[in-house]
Amino acid sequence: MRNWANEMTDHTVKAFTEKLEALAATVAQMGGMAEAQLADAIEAIAKRAIVLNREPPIRLTQSLARMGRQALGQLKLVLDAFSDRDASGAEAVWRQDGEIDETYNSLFRELLTYMMEDPRTIGLCTHLLFVAKNIERTGDHATNIAEVVYHMVSGGHLAVERPKADKTSETRVPFERNA
Repeated sequence: MRNWANEMTDHTVKAFTEKLEALAATVAQMGGMAEAQLADAIEAIAKRAIVLNREPPIRLTQSLARMGRQALGQLKLVLDAFSDRDASGAEAVWRQDGEIDETYNSLFRELLTYMMEDPRTIGLCTHLLFVAKNIERTGDHATNIAEVVYHMVSGGHLAVERPKADKTSETRVPFERNA
């Protein structure tokens, strides 16, 4: 005698599993496209910085490129953790968030100093600050994804507060009033 209930359950489970696998493949494909776009953007920024090499100093553009490589590395690692269903890999990405924040803080302070020393560079340095902030946010997004991957794999949560090191909102700039 045929057991229709078991056949329907098996079919439903199989169909659900197939849909989840297709969704995971789509997410991985989208992640790969995001990774490629970020790599292209970082390369374009580096090339543009070479053209503008005279201002600001090359060390600032090198810091920006280093920050971009850090964010790209985080994105790659979190995509690998997602694909491999690797909770420890996701946690490693989550713990790296502070590294990009520290690079951003350093770059932020350097650019502020550079602008205060030579006000003619304010426009260019402001654009570099926006680029740097967006790269820093990319690292934050990778960290958010890492939290989701960790939960998806382990069923648990990482610590309540992630390690954060972006202190730019607390930066004080000396102001001199011309008399």
